[in-house]
Amino acid sequence: MRKLPDPNLFSVADPSDRVQNIHYIRKTFGEMYNLDAGTQTTLKIPKAYHNVGNAEIKRRKDIISISGHQEGRAGIEFIAPFQNQKVYTISFSCQGNTPVALKLFRMKNGRKTAELEYGVKYIDHFPASEYEWTHFKGSIVVPYIEHDSVSMFIGTQSGKKCKLLIKDLQILEHQPQPEP
Repeated sequence: MRKLPDPNLFSVADPSDRVQNIHYIRKTFGEMYNLDAGTQTTLKIPKAYHNVGNAEIKRRKDIISISGHQEGRAGIEFIAPFQNQKVYTISFSCQGNTPVALKLFRMKNGRKTAELEYGVKYIDHFPASEYEWTHFKGSIVVPYIEHDSVSMFIGTQSGKKCKLLIKDLQILEHQPQPEP
């Protein structure tokens, strides 16, 4: 069972409350979100993306092929369909001769800023096998990001010549069931 403990441990007055001169910090205990209960919606993965680094990208049906050359990162990056303070699960299968990196960054005024820390911050070296598919599944709570967007990078940071296949990339938006 997948659960997120105390997702609302702290909350503050949102902008509409502050306009009405209502200011508060709320602290709650003993609640969690059950991601396996409640409902979920499959979001569309944007077709528009750009190559990152010295990579050759081929996309056919549900498979993204990334051929990386020496020097830095190699992969794709796109604006993910994330919204403030919602829960998402990112999943995919991978195959290749290099570890996979999945990175989420806040985009403010079209510029990449801080890496999001709530769930998938340290996915730098997810293992991939050359001969069989490995499945990745990770959940994230998107913090309050105002009117900004989120950029998602998927590929490798190995800096080596490599071949990586990403299959069945999926993003689910959860409406999880709160539990005591």
